[in-house]
Amino acid sequence: MTARPFAPPRRLWPVAAVLVLVAAGGAAWSARPDPHAARAGVLWRELFDPAATLSAGERAAKVAALRTELKGLTTRQRDALFAPPRAARSAAVAGYAALPPAARVKALDARIAQDELLREVLGAGVPTAAGERKRKAAEARLTADERAAYARFRADLAARRAGRGLPPGRGA
Repeated sequence: MTARPFAPPRRLWPVAAVLVLVAAGGAAWSARPDPHAARAGVLWRELFDPAATLSAGERAAKVAALRTELKGLTTRQRDALFAPPRAARSAAVAGYAALPPAARVKALDARIAQDELLREVLGAGVPTAAGERKRKAAEARLTADERAAYARFRADLAARRAGRGLPPGRGA
């Protein structure tokens, strides 16, 4: 008598196929891009594109849509969305010290305009305790030279805002 090789019962094949399909579907679902993050990114770029010419109504509608999308994001997604603008600001602060005085004033005015646009669009105003904690945590990750550059930039920015009759801003 010859031994037959083990063969699972035929009724297990459909169960195994369903389990494989469910696992593959779950993997595909978890790897898909988050639609909230994608829409928030598009809205952010549209609102802050220097070449954009939006009417007040269009801007208000996009701001409302962006706020809605931001509420659906996790902290990690929000950090990823704001990473490119944050990196650009860091580069601007790093290059600020090398500028001649006239170019520094121009850079400060551009930053003030950007800050005011952010204040208008996102409703940013008085710093909150959570915002202050985040700022301090971000500052703690900087080197001593970077902290000194930020401190100088913030002081110059505050002086320029005061010279233009604007309320104190949140700085860098």
